[in-house]
Amino acid sequence: MTLSIVYRIVYTDLRVVFDMANRGSVFRRPNSPNWHARIIIEGKPRTKGGFTTKARAQSWIDKIYQDHERAQVLGIRAVKDDLLFEEFLPKWKNVIRSRTKQKTYDGYVLGADRILLPHFKGKVISKITRTDVEEFLAKRSTKGVKGATLNRNLTVLSSILSTAVDLGFARENVTRGVKRGRERLRDTRYLSVENEARLFAALPAWLKTPALVALDGGLRAGEIAHLTRRDIDLHRATLIVRESKNHEPRELGLTRRLRKALREHLKALEKGQDTLFLLPDGKAFDEYGYQRDFKAAAERAGIAPFTLHDLRHAAGVRLAEAGATPAEISAFLGHKTLAMTMRYIRHAPRDAARSAARLLDRMQEQRQKGTGEGAV
Repeated sequence: MTLSIVYRIVYTDLRVVFDMANRGSVFRRPNSPNWHARIIIEGKPRTKGGFTTKARAQSWIDKIYQDHERAQVLGIRAVKDDLLFEEFLPKWKNVIRSRTKQKTYDGYVLGADRILLPHFKGKVISKITRTDVEEFLAKRSTKGVKGATLNRNLTVLSSILSTAVDLGFARENVTRGVKRGRERLRDTRYLSVENEARLFAALPAWLKTPALVALDGGLRAGEIAHLTRRDIDLHRATLIVRESKNHEPRELGLTRRLRKALREHLKALEKGQDTLFLLPDGKAFDEYGYQRDFKAAAERAGIAPFTLHDLRHAAGVRLAEAGATPAEISAFLGHKTLAMTMRYIRHAPRDAARSAARLLDRMQEQRQKGTGEGAV
């Protein structure tokens, strides 16, 4: 018997199985209950063991080749088991830079570098598991981090892993299905008529009309910044928000005082200026430019801490107190869900309680006038 024949017999006894039709090979080593898989892609061999069945080993081979073919079609790299979390972050930053606004991008990157990186550094991006995510959230929670902040951390991590899947560096986004923490809504600041008067008296002239847009129109600062001449229709007394947070435009009616303020503002705009509101130095209207002046005005008015965004919340509260339905408030403020609107509905009973107290005062006054008796 020749040496080659003996070799073939031994090979068969070891139950080595080659499946060339399915690309790659599946085999078992001597005295090992597990199956191994071997592939060669672009001339580079790769072997993985520990499979409990031949079928699972073959499935791994099929998956690797599918990822490789997908990468070739899309022009991206195939899934790599050895790409570390910190190695992928620069790729993720490049992707989201063009997809998000600068403020959002800055916040995402800050959270990734300061919060996520210390925990996930050294972990292979494609091998991060749901357990890893849960452990990260639990560790942060034990340090006293609140639900809202944990949810923001989870959002950034989800963006990273989702991008890794899109680019072929991970097979799944394991943050999907992870339960988010309960967020405690910050109490909405109530703005009385007296405090409103003091605030607007303290505001610099250039900031009064944008502040009124936030109060009577319920607009966010970013929405105010994107308003243009064509968004204001004084004849119909309407304002169109085209650049909204949820990317859905909405049309609002103008109050009489807001309509008057916008008419005067449009008359004072420089010829050729299309953007409705700019900072005094001509730069874009953003938080870095208006916050200092607004904060100083709130302090002079004696209502600090109070922000421009609180004026939007005040608008929601006033609508609720006026009897507006949740659907009407949601449409006015541009909420995606009614759940976001309910924070304002909570204030309606408070107003009802104040109204009840005023009714009791009137009743007491009428009784005193009728009987001439003083209050007990």
